[in-house]
Amino acid sequence: MRKSFLLPLALLCLSLWPAGAAANCPVGYLNEIFCDDFDTYCSESIGGHPGDSKCPTSGATRVDQRLKEVWLREPRAGCGTEMIVEEDQTRLTSGPYGGRHPCQGDAQLGPGTSRDWVHSPYPLSADGQIRNLSWRVQDVFGSTNTAVVATDDQPLILTYMVDGGGSGKIHWDNGFIQVTLDDGNENQRTDTANVNYVDSPDCSVYCSPPIAFEPMPIVCAQGNPIGPLPAACPNVVTNPPPIHQSIAVGVLSLIDPDPCHCGSSQAHGPVNYHLNVYDGQMWWILRSNNPRPSTGSIAPRRAGEDPMPPPQPQDLTTPGDFTLNGGTNGGKSFNWVTLTIKTNTFNVQLTTQERDKLGNQYHVTSIMNDIPRAYLGAFNAMRNGVSLGCAIQGTPNNPWACGGTNTHCLRSRVNTAGALVYDDLTLYGGAPIVEEGACCHADGSCTDVLQTECNGIFRGRNTFCSTIVQPCCPLIYG
Repeated sequence: MRKSFLLPLALLCLSLWPAGAAANCPVGYLNEIFCDDFDTYCSESIGGHPGDSKCPTSGATRVDQRLKEVWLREPRAGCGTEMIVEEDQTRLTSGPYGGRHPCQGDAQLGPGTSRDWVHSPYPLSADGQIRNLSWRVQDVFGSTNTAVVATDDQPLILTYMVDGGGSGKIHWDNGFIQVTLDDGNENQRTDTANVNYVDSPDCSVYCSPPIAFEPMPIVCAQGNPIGPLPAACPNVVTNPPPIHQSIAVGVLSLIDPDPCHCGSSQAHGPVNYHLNVYDGQMWWILRSNNPRPSTGSIAPRRAGEDPMPPPQPQDLTTPGDFTLNGGTNGGKSFNWVTLTIKTNTFNVQLTTQERDKLGNQYHVTSIMNDIPRAYLGAFNAMRNGVSLGCAIQGTPNNPWACGGTNTHCLRSRVNTAGALVYDDLTLYGGAPIVEEGACCHADGSCTDVLQTECNGIFRGRNTFCSTIVQPCCPLIYG
């Protein structure tokens, strides 16, 4: 059994800083479930999978197949771009490698799933694959625990760095990291963030003068869109989206409600300048004090100088606005993301490395706390990329209906996007799962029982009647 341990306070603080000790896996966080610095994917004699010896900084040969054995393309998809190893040191926060999600421009976007590379059979087969982290949860919390929960006292924390390649390309990209509950059903999974969509108008007809862009997908499950959503999207107030077993954070340009951008001088297609989160039901575009109050700060990072606050630069992004850095003033486009999941809410922090026009480097931080969770259950899997989606073809009884056979990999349809590169990804914390959960009955009453004993609506393991955010409501007949 693998043991977890608590770092000395000074070292722990260092590892939380973007360029600190988190570059080496395992980091040593308390209850560290998964860590991938992507630095082990090299030739047979010197590399391996996460937790094995790191590849040397020079002289190693990258092995893409080893990465694919850990981040397995969703087999149900049969499409989408697989991750490969990134060797460009300018795009990494720790060397020699990172994880590259290529072909963002007009490519099929697809999901990848963290896989049990220790106990699953190899070579990869159609059956017998453990596409989750339940084995690591057992290593940390004991053999009787196959999933982990997040509480106020023991939050579950996800951290990673994502780079968009500079020149603003990250604003056109699509790729997020999500923690989910794997229900083991390959054909009817609900454990992915909702990216079901309607198509935009045909820009060649919609715009005058016309723009040569075919209709593009617009994700409908949005809580605070930056503009009016298409009329074909269900109204999220009168017809809320279904709850999925996922909480996600990352880059998603496909929530742009007007990808044609008629008359604009910018490149056309979906674009989004802010970090996004999925609460289990809806996507939220994080902006200054939206959807919750936000705070922020700027810290100077200048080599050879004391970190004394200079006058605030006017050519950096606004702290607290969660603006993704796409290479400000020709600098690197490093974005460090931290998602802290608690009992009923979660916190998000984004720290970007930016350069002012004089060439000085800064870290711009945005923080938003206490965003409500719609999905209140447990987690045992991690996914990257973009979930499978389908065109919404709602019915009067189910406005969010879309044919299951139509579920497929989405396309960004934009050739101005760039490959996303990930580095230093860690999932740690949480608490052992409790099998009982809140059961809502038809009369509005609530009891804490096992799922098999619930004769109403089961709100998820480790949820309790005394703490659920949305109380049970009686069914109204007639």
